[in-house]
Amino acid sequence: MSFDAYAGTDVGLERDHNEDYVLRDDELGLFIVCDGMGGHACGEVASRLAAECIKRVVSSQSAMVHALSEGVAPPNALAELLRHAIETASREVYQASVADPAKRGMGTTCTVLLLVGRYGVMGHVGDSQLHLLRDDTALMLSHDHTFTAEAVRRGAMTEKQAAESEHGNVLMRCVGARDTVQVDTLVFDVVPGDLLLLCSDGLSQYVEGSSELLRLHGGRSPKDFTRTLITAANARGGSDNISVICVLAKPPPDPQNAPTRQDVLLTLDTLKGIQLMDGLAPQEVMLLRQVFREQLYAAGALITVEGEVGSEMYVLLDGAAEVRRGTECVATLGRGAHFGEMALLNDRPRAASVVASTPCRTLVCHRTALYALLQEQPTLASRFYQSLASALSMRLDAIYSFYDTGERQRSVDMGSGRTTLFHGT
Repeated sequence: MSFDAYAGTDVGLERDHNEDYVLRDDELGLFIVCDGMGGHACGEVASRLAAECIKRVVSSQSAMVHALSEGVAPPNALAELLRHAIETASREVYQASVADPAKRGMGTTCTVLLLVGRYGVMGHVGDSQLHLLRDDTALMLSHDHTFTAEAVRRGAMTEKQAAESEHGNVLMRCVGARDTVQVDTLVFDVVPGDLLLLCSDGLSQYVEGSSELLRLHGGRSPKDFTRTLITAANARGGSDNISVICVLAKPPPDPQNAPTRQDVLLTLDTLKGIQLMDGLAPQEVMLLRQVFREQLYAAGALITVEGEVGSEMYVLLDGAAEVRRGTECVATLGRGAHFGEMALLNDRPRAASVVASTPCRTLVCHRTALYALLQEQPTLASRFYQSLASALSMRLDAIYSFYDTGERQRSVDMGSGRTTLFHGT
């Protein structure tokens, strides 16, 4: 991954010292924003200690990071690396606070970006933020771990109520408050032209979401954009320390071994279009994307086998396939079709075989990987299983219709909302 990066931090207009800490290591592809808390200069101790610990842990695993950049190891190992690094940092900050009464209660937010090969990896705790600006779209990839943000996500509070609440700055998670911490992670594709922005709440409190970041960007370089954002935060009040890191992805040295921009966008667009993703926010689709792996099938290859127990769901990115019961073709599948989602629930035998009628490129989701993700994301789990239940109820309606009319569906076009009786294959 080739990139251009710039980091900046400012004390703001109302604080007498800076408790934020920014770390930029271009060689590692590691970028960190920490916003310390604790008073009496302890906040700046916590933020620096956490960032330096994370860098030390990542540096100690440079061989593994290199293997991941070469595609030798799976990308989810990167998420585990950042999770371990932030958990280690939390333990070190907590132990330092216990050892010195003057530092008791110190802690820090922590948002980490690691760029390796084609991937960006986020590790996140607290209310510092990571945003992705891609073309004319802006997404906040992190979730704030504040009382009000959690309440909004769970439906207990409206956005308006959250904005007016006096508890808006109450953190539900931070690094160092305990010797353990729950870490959010995300692995995502990065393509040339993507701009990734990390910031502390000294900026985010003055910006109306990712959409205003997109407007303020206006094609500026990372250096100019960073300075523009810090100036804007001070102009709007500067009530807190302000920290910003901007990273612009550039074309890789060897583009032949990198995914094309078209491939990355096609994958996300295909996932967004399937029924199981109905009602999910773009950030949630990106979160689910990390549990899908790409798999190729030659023409004539069996993708699923009738009667065999499976634990994978498939999404067809390219190509065409036939659904067969015995030797009879009962349906055809095209790009955007998904099948096998019943296997995400239990170990029932496949109802039919799916055979690639042309070379096929698929996304495959294994039940174990999905369960592991959803256990960490209860709100996403609720929304996903609601969509799955809706899909299965539509299947049941289709089965009743099948027996009522005596007609067998011969084709499927997922783009028009039609489905097939045999998605449980």
